[in-house]
Parts: sequence; structure tokens; C-alpha cells
Amino acid sequence: MEINRIQIIVKNIIMNKISLFISVLLITNSIFGQTVTRDSLFNFDWRFHKGTINDAEKKEFKDGDWRLVDLPHDWSIEDLNITDTTSKRIISGPFDSKAIAGKNSGFTVGGTGWYRKHFNLPQKDTAKVVYIVFDGVYMNADVWINGYHLGNHPYGYTAFWYDLTKHLFYGEKDNVIVVEVKNEGINSRWYSGSGIYRNVTLSIEDKIHAAPWGIFVSTPIIDRVSSKVQVVSTLNNCTSSWQAIKYIVRIFSPDNALVTQKEITTRLNQYIASNIKTELKVDNPKLWSPETPNLYKLVCSIKQEDKELDRTETQFGIRSITFDAEKGMFLNGNSIKLKGGSMHANNGPLGAAAYNRAEERRVEIMKSRGFNAVRCGHNPPSTAFLNACDRLGLLVIDESFDVWTMGWLPDDYHVYFNDWWKFDTKSMVTRDRNHPSIFAWSIGNQLRENSDSIGIALAYEMATLVKTVDNTRPVTANIIVPQMKRNAAAELWYKCDPFFAALDICGYSYQSGNYANDHTRLPDRIMYSSEIDPRNSFDNWMKTVDNEYIIGNFEWTAMDFMGEVSLGWYAMAEPKIKTMWPWMSTYSGDFDLCGFRRPRSYYRDILFKNDTKLSEFVYSPVPSFDGDNTSRWGWDDVKKSWTWPGYEGKPLQVVVYSAYDSVELHLNGKSLGKKQTNRSTEFKAIWSVPYEKGSLVVTGFMGNNKTETCELITTGKPYKIMLKPDRNTITANKQDLCFVTVEILDKNGNLIPNAENVVKFNVKGTGKIAAVGNGNPVSIESFQQPFRKAYEGKCLLIVKSTEMEGTIEVIAESIGLLSDKLKIRTIK
Repeated sequence: MEINRIQIIVKNIIMNKISLFISVLLITNSIFGQTVTRDSLFNFDWRFHKGTINDAEKKEFKDGDWRLVDLPHDWSIEDLNITDTTSKRIISGPFDSKAIAGKNSGFTVGGTGWYRKHFNLPQKDTAKVVYIVFDGVYMNADVWINGYHLGNHPYGYTAFWYDLTKHLFYGEKDNVIVVEVKNEGINSRWYSGSGIYRNVTLSIEDKIHAAPWGIFVSTPIIDRVSSKVQVVSTLNNCTSSWQAIKYIVRIFSPDNALVTQKEITTRLNQYIASNIKTELKVDNPKLWSPETPNLYKLVCSIKQEDKELDRTETQFGIRSITFDAEKGMFLNGNSIKLKGGSMHANNGPLGAAAYNRAEERRVEIMKSRGFNAVRCGHNPPSTAFLNACDRLGLLVIDESFDVWTMGWLPDDYHVYFNDWWKFDTKSMVTRDRNHPSIFAWSIGNQLRENSDSIGIALAYEMATLVKTVDNTRPVTANIIVPQMKRNAAAELWYKCDPFFAALDICGYSYQSGNYANDHTRLPDRIMYSSEIDPRNSFDNWMKTVDNEYIIGNFEWTAMDFMGEVSLGWYAMAEPKIKTMWPWMSTYSGDFDLCGFRRPRSYYRDILFKNDTKLSEFVYSPVPSFDGDNTSRWGWDDVKKSWTWPGYEGKPLQVVVYSAYDSVELHLNGKSLGKKQTNRSTEFKAIWSVPYEKGSLVVTGFMGNNKTETCELITTGKPYKIMLKPDRNTITANKQDLCFVTVEILDKNGNLIPNAENVVKFNVKGTGKIAAVGNGNPVSIESFQQPFRKAYEGKCLLIVKSTEMEGTIEVIAESIGLLSDKLKIRTIK
């Protein structure tokens, strides 16, 4: 493979050798942050063409009739508006039963897309250095500047950048950046989206500047009295001579007060990246944790003769993490259990588009229900997602790949692995190593090579490479036996021992049954459940809390995602299902595609000891979908409803999740008995109740004392719509979003759990519709039309700001219902 300029520069950045430290007690004392560079957001006014086209990479190509789009952009979520050749019907939504990737992509369409952006640079920037940074393009992207081919980047999940300097025009003559994106074949086991789906930035630098991703912050010593801060800065001197500079490093507290600073005078060699190591001390540091996500700010300046040439700002957090094979995991000296959920890079109705606000909302949702950790499956997430984890306090396992040399699908990453894994691993670690939220690097997911010599050798090589770039965090992986058996027999599981020996902390994929035996035979192994199915939530979490040496677990999955369809309903070997159409999502998440809670989230409240300690549900008397709901990644087919017309007098199963000693159920004031809800009952109680309209109330007891009640009532007919925005004010920047929950209510204001009314939206003013959606996994409606059918009484409207300050007016209407409206302010 050709070694291009970007690889050479990245190599210079990471080749400062760092010693490797591994022991039974693995200590990670670090101070991390995401570098905030001088980058300008480069998301607006790209011209887009879907499909192959000749000569589009040429500067003089005429693109005036191409569609204007803003980034992030995912074309696979857009309406197809095509005619099916077999049925002769028009397919308006993004779903096609004959999509090449089928159930893997959620029956959405990939293909080839082209992006072109025209831009001008002022004459005064002639002496500058210009970089373009892509945070993620799915996938196989070729990039040109003014007709010059900068390179190809196959992997859809790692960031990459190019130096544009030598190929630019200044003044009135415009520049054209061109990106061809090829999401072809069957290349992902889940919905990936297509296009430039993450942010793009353009960075215009002085010839003497900090390299992209060139600031690395760590602390060899941390305590509550003081923290020793080490900053390793990679500086580029792109002039033709040695340059004398002053390098000033300052640290500001979370309330923006100057804490400490240091000034260095040195000389930089021309054309060669130079590493400058600086050490400072922060007294009485405010430590970062999920409960107190304190962020400091590092400001690094390059000066010559009192003129500031370059300034880089980095937000960071100070925290220490230790792992002990007997006592588990400690954050800032305090024992912690990882209450984790796994999550794909998917924003539901927005597809893969990684809007900053959408990424932040996912973190908010997880935090609201007691999660303190996320495993990014099975690839590096967006920078926006990690920034939100830093700011809001969510621990992260940053994962590199789903496959290595042995693929699951004919066109997945195994096609590129041998040529690209080193580059992509360095890209992940170098970009992300300053985030306080990241506590471990995962080098892969359920790797099929985990018991052969090639895979074991690769594990050691990859772990060593990671630690060359960042030795402040442990290396892990999600491991399952080669035959993909859950809770495999011990002798089969032993085959993974040599692979595990290359790791610092060991991720058990559906293997909690091997905890005890492994702890006895390998007492120095640090272990956790890197992936576990929700059907076994109780057993797995009890093993975690009962055994200090287990550091936590990660449920599959925290939020639903498109693709890998019906995983949460059908058993994997379900013989009756052929194509899975029209399923479009996995239906395996504590939260659905819109971020609405599903029943198992309420059960997790009990396990995690959240504020919701009592809830009740009713088993659906008719299955919600075809099939038998036997999947281990699913949940009981229960509804938060006591509205079951046509079932009067027939017995319905009622289940209560309770953190109290016992619960008592009343139907229309009549007691149906008291039952224990403790560990022996898995914190559940079940009744068979003949259905009659009215009120179903459950009361929790601690001993003989009543605590709280929870009620389900029979609702009336749909009467009105209610709109609930997540925020009343958003930023007028063409990027910010407001997520509006749409509810169908009866005359008394009760949510109608079986309402399926079609709601139409009219959005005017300084905003527009970004997407609509609901939580129905078999809904193949459009995500972009101004209407949506409710599911279980709800749907979602996502509104996007324009660049204008003012007011967004939203009106929601449905035939026969009272409408609702709201106003959202947009401000600069």
C-alpha cells in the first residue's frame, strides 16, 4: 500500500516511545481531554449527487444542478422515491425489500454518492498551512482538492485528515474539494448509513503550529492534594529554516480561573515534527467522575517576538483509574461497578448522522437511567459523542473493529484489514486519547481468530501498537469462544486463554458462567461482561455485585438501532422467517429508536437502584409481532397499559418490578393479594387478573410500611395531541436540534397506549423538519415527510434550526383530534 503524506505525519506524532507497564494491579493515572483546535466547521453548502458519474472529481466539472446539503449527511435515511420493478409500486421511504444488504442494513440502500464543495481563501492566507479533517465517512472515501487526488480511506468509522496547502488557490479563484463515497455490497452487520455522516473541519494554521491531534496530556501522579500534569506537544515547523519560539502552556480551572502556567524557549527544526514535553502541577484538583465531570482547560500558545502564531485549547479532566484482580475497579480511589450499555453509532430517525445535539441526547438518555458506562460497538464513535461523554460523565470503552482477517460478510472490514489496521488503530487512539471518559481501548469484537496463532500474534501486536500511542489505559477486547456458544463448557473456553494473555482487562462475551472457575484457575485475570443478553440481566448483574473481582457488565444493547433486524424478537435459528421484511430495527434496547423507554428499562431501574422503584406492566394477550418472541436479546412482550378492549373477563398476566420488600395489587379498589419482591423472586411479582375497565394500582411495602403506588388506568378515546419539546431554546446555527415528543391523549390527559393516529406537522419560521419517527420496529414509513403514525401512543418530531434568530412555530394535527402547537426560540 502506498505510504502517503498523512501516514508519515501521523507516524511522527506517535513515535515518542513510551514504556509499557502491565501487572496484576493495572494502574491508569491520567488526565485527559479533547483537543479543541482552531478548526472551522466545514459542514455547510456541499453539493451532493447520488449515483455513479464520470469526471465529477475534476475541478471544472459542472455541479450546478446537484442538490445542496449540509453535513452531517446520511443518504441511506433519505426517501428513495423509486418504483419497484416487480410490484410496480412506488417506494417513497428509505426501505427496499430488495436492498442488497437486506436485513443487515435494515433494508436501506447504500451505493455511491458524490460530494463537492466550493470555497474561497483570502489572499492573506497564502503563507498558511491548511488541513481538512473528516471525523467519519461511510465508507471507502476518495478525496480530491482542485482535481488532485489526496487519497483513499476505506474504513467508515475512523477520522482522517489531509494537508491541502500545496494544491490551493487564494483570492477570487475558488477551490473545490470532492469526495466520492462508496457504500457497496454487504459490508456491515448493522445499519451503517452512507455518506459524510460526521463533522468536517477546515483548519488554517501558521506554518509553525501544533500538529493535528498533536497535544497529549497525562499525569504520572494524581491525588486529591495535587496532580502532576504532563503535556507532550507535537509541533510542526513548515518553514525552510530553524525557528526560535516561546511555547506557553496554561491550565484553567473548571470555573475558568488560571491555575498554573509554564513558558519554554526552544528552536524547531524545519519540516520535522518536534515533541516538547512540559510538566506542571495542579493543586487541589477537582477530579473527573460520572458524578462530577469536572473539566479543566489547557491553552497552548506558540509565540515569536510576542506575536501569537498558534493557540490550541483542550478541555480535559483529571481522574485516576486502577484495576485489581481481587477488588475490581477503582475510580479516584473509590470502588466502582460499570453499569454499562453497548451502543451502535445510530441516531434513530436521523440515521447515522452525528449531529452534536443528537449525540449529546444519547448520553443524556443513558445517564438518566443509571448507566455510568458505554461500550462503543463495534467501532470508534464520533468526536461529538465523546465530547458529550466527557461533559456529562459517562465512562467509555472505545472499540476499533468488528472483524480482523476473518470477516462475517463478503465486503466487510476484513477486505482492508491487513493494509489498514495499523493506520486505523493509530487514528482512533491518537484522536481520542485525551478524553477523560475513555478508560479502555478495545481492539476488537467477538474476533473469530481468538484461538488461532494468527489471531494471538495479532492481539499482542495490536496491544503493543496501542500502548506505543497511549500507555495510560488498558487494552481489552470482547471475546467469545470460536464456536460462538454462550456460556461454553470450560474446556472450550480455555482455548481463549492465550488470546486473553495479550489483554489487560478481559471482556467476556456471554460467558458469565465461567467467572468463578476462571477466577480460581487464573486469579490474576481482570474480568467483566463486555456483552450480555437482557434475558439474563438479573443473573449477570447479581454475579457482578456479589463478586468484587468482576468490574461490571455491558448490556446488548442500550438503544435500538436499525439493521440486524428482529434480533430482539426472533431466535437466531428461527426457521419460519425468510427475509425478515418489513423489520427494519433490532428491537433490542432499553430505549427504542426514538429514545423512548421500553419495559426492560424499568426493570433495570430496580437492578441499578435508580429513583424509579416500582412499575407495572401487562403481558399482551396477542403477540405484538409474528413469531414466538424467544430471542435472548429480547424481553417479555409486556405493555404499560390497562386498556384492552375485547378482553373483558379474560385473564391477563400482570407483572410488577419492585425494589421494595413486597407489593400489593388492587383492581378498582379490591385487593388481589400481596406478594414478595426480593432477590428470590428476581424483584418481580406476577398476577393473573380477569380484565375489567378501571384502575389497576400496585403499592410497595418496606416491612409493613406503605411506600409508594403505581397505577395503570383504562384510557378513553383519542382526544388531543400534546407536544413536549426537550428544549425551548436552541442555537441558530443550522445544526442544533429540538426533539419533540408527540403524545396522543384522552380527555383526561392520559397517554393512550394503543393509539396509532397519523399526526401531521407544520413547521414554520427559523427551523425545519429534520426527521420524524416512532418506536415501531416494523414501520417502513418515511423519516422525512411531515407526518408520522403514532406507535403505543407516541411519535417523535425532530426540528432543526436555520442560521436565523427568531421563532420556530410547530403545529401538530390529526383527524378528529384537538391539535397542539408550540414555539421554540432560536438564538445565536
